[in-house]
Amino acid sequence: MIALAPGASRSFDEPGWRDALVLLESGELELEGRGGCRVRLRAGAIFWLAGLPVRCLHNTGRDAAVLVAVSRRRPAEAPKRSEG
Repeated sequence: MIALAPGASRSFDEPGWRDALVLLESGELELEGRGGCRVRLRAGAIFWLAGLPVRCLHNTGRDAAVLVAVSRRRPAEAPKRSEG
């Protein structure tokens, strides 16, 4: 979970979002592309960022923008099964 205060921005770090499905739980968010294009999202939006040319995330609203991300476990992170 990530919360961005009103008016705050966060640089995009692609490895941190790899294989993640993101829900904008509350607030508003603008995704700024490397070319300067911006896309505005509102609470309830479900999206992914992997493979997109995103430069920065901006909270353009009056309230905190709360993002909740979930991703699949990678094989190396899977729990070990006990034999018995």
